[in-house]
Amino acid sequence: MSFCVLKNITKTFKIADQIINVLNGINLTFEKNEFISIMGTSGSGKSTLMNIIGCLDVPTSGEYYLDGKLVSKLNDNELSSIRGDYIGFVFQSFYLLSYSNVIDNILLPTIYSHKQKTMGNIEKAREILNLVGLSERENFKPAQLSGGQQQRVAIARALINDPEIILADEPTGQLDSNTTKDIMNLFSKMHSLGKTVIIVTHDQNIANHANKVIRIEDGRIAG
Repeated sequence: MSFCVLKNITKTFKIADQIINVLNGINLTFEKNEFISIMGTSGSGKSTLMNIIGCLDVPTSGEYYLDGKLVSKLNDNELSSIRGDYIGFVFQSFYLLSYSNVIDNILLPTIYSHKQKTMGNIEKAREILNLVGLSERENFKPAQLSGGQQQRVAIARALINDPEIILADEPTGQLDSNTTKDIMNLFSKMHSLGKTVIIVTHDQNIANHANKVIRIEDGRIAG
């Protein structure tokens, strides 16, 4: 079986007495170490699909297998464990803790895993910080960093638990064009190191960095 398999995935939401169909029969497969972009306009269903792939939500119907595990039927605690073991998240808004320095922000996911904050993990965080080019900033607070530097910290945080998948939602949406290029080069570097990279975007230029582009329209895979 492929690494990620989504079979006839649907997702509906109920608002008052109205049923909203957001995903309508999604079938996708991803292999390990692919670089994929999921592209769509606002309201296309791409963020909902990302939440399901990232085990932040479950489908209304259909099956989702991750590394051979049927994760679409798991409860919240089981999904949390899967996220901690398999997935590193990078978001448009960075979501760094303003009162914590760079190294503690990177270590944050270890609080929610079995790995915890150990000296070994602190050294690992420093190695990752060097990988993203910010070794000299480990004691800085987020407010002392540029937007591009904050996103590099967010990518480092996503790597601390050594996940199989880096899942990024509009990761360059707040960045200028030069910084965007640097960040996308960093995602390409993560892919070259063996990570499966999935980027959700509305921007064709961002999507072009991936080896595979999946387009979603009105909750369906287009083309």
